[in-house]
Amino acid sequence: MAIWTDPRRRLEQLKFWSRVKNANEFLLSINAFVGYLWIRKTVGQRCTCVKDISEQADKKCSICYGTKIVGGYERWGFNTVSMDSQFPGLQINSKLRIRTDFTPHRIILDRGWESGEIITPYVEPRPNLGWIGFNADDYVYDSEHSGIDYYWQEYGKDEWNSIINFPDLAVIERYVKFKIVIRRDNQTIKSPVWGMIQVRNQCYVKTELNLSRERPPQRKDRSRETYGNSEEEGGLKMWTINAPVIDDNDFIELRTGLRENKRYRVTSFEQSEPGGILLSQHMTLRVLQQNEIYYKVF
Repeated sequence: MAIWTDPRRRLEQLKFWSRVKNANEFLLSINAFVGYLWIRKTVGQRCTCVKDISEQADKKCSICYGTKIVGGYERWGFNTVSMDSQFPGLQINSKLRIRTDFTPHRIILDRGWESGEIITPYVEPRPNLGWIGFNADDYVYDSEHSGIDYYWQEYGKDEWNSIINFPDLAVIERYVKFKIVIRRDNQTIKSPVWGMIQVRNQCYVKTELNLSRERPPQRKDRSRETYGNSEEEGGLKMWTINAPVIDDNDFIELRTGLRENKRYRVTSFEQSEPGGILLSQHMTLRVLQQNEIYYKVF
């Protein structure tokens, strides 16, 4: 009699796989690398770097990172609001102008002005676990005589606070908005360039992956002296469990171990799920170089 037509044998087999799953989870709880996962966005505001005819995004774009969607990637367990020059409700005063000849479009001081302000609409943490991070895409040509300053304001209050204090807002669960001030000492100085502001809040209690390295059999005929670092050559193989669906558009940043703060692109992903019980998820990672655009993703 086949196992799946014998209820008793099926139950025994499912219990066996459940024990395997518990053992895998235990291994990851005591001996694992901790990492963040970034998942590529598939919906959202269209980036202004996308060409109208070819519908291709700039692979080096620091607004969408080649994804066509502003912000590009979402860090698993978090919600990130990304606001660029086209964000709905953005207030840009008359002293500034949008450079549409730039791709993506960016905001600079107009001729004849030495200071201008951008004010965002209020944004809300979703769900209400508090704000934890801030990021900006901008460029200042002469930091001694020009700059871009950032401020935040909580809903229902009048004062503007320096962005320096913003990461301490873990207890703030209300709407906030931001003010961006672009300035220069005089009109002979080239205007700073502003592209995007991002703010992040935590959505789930669990926000990190527990990962363990797969160690392939050692080949005696392959020495490090001859073939170099196998991680660089062939990819880093790791496994985890209960992760979201991952594909080769995503990447991981390790937060512990000797590879702390290194980022890796996922090149292949598969999972083991006998009898409908997820036992493990396996992936091959390619080490990212510091000059690749993925290192700029917030």
